[in-house]
Amino acid sequence: MNQQILDALRKKSYWYRKHKGHPSNISFSTNFRYFRNLATKLIRKQKMDYYSNLLLQSQLSPRQSWAVINSVTKSAKQKDVLPADLGSTEDLCYSFNRYFSSVANLLASDFDNDLSAFRESLSMPSLPNCFYMSSISESEIVTTVRHLENNVAVGHDGISVHALKTC
Repeated sequence: MNQQILDALRKKSYWYRKHKGHPSNISFSTNFRYFRNLATKLIRKQKMDYYSNLLLQSQLSPRQSWAVINSVTKSAKQKDVLPADLGSTEDLCYSFNRYFSSVANLLASDFDNDLSAFRESLSMPSLPNCFYMSSISESEIVTTVRHLENNVAVGHDGISVHALKTC
């Protein structure tokens, strides 16, 4: 907050008290509105400059840039998907299993019970631009999870890489 904003706020308060005491006086009302709008304009400009400087300083770091953006938008934190204290690793694995199976049930409920269209799509001739994905083994998944970086943001599901690695 700079001196110009403080002066505008003081004048706004002064003219507000005058306007409250004499609401029918148009001069008091006009001056109050002018200084109210001026103070608002100066505060917005100062705020814009402040956050612009923060973004310029954090330009090379996406994490810091997102921290600035989130502080400006004041977005609500996602609720924790898992309870904070799960106890043993077996409890943690059970919670993961329960969570992902509930997600699968929710996704499955979105599909129509009529599977005829699905069966027809399986019997269609192969297309030249299609590709085949081989099955994935458990060891491939474990290796991939072990090679993930720990210091990355959580995904949409709210599960951190560290939690996956401990499972």
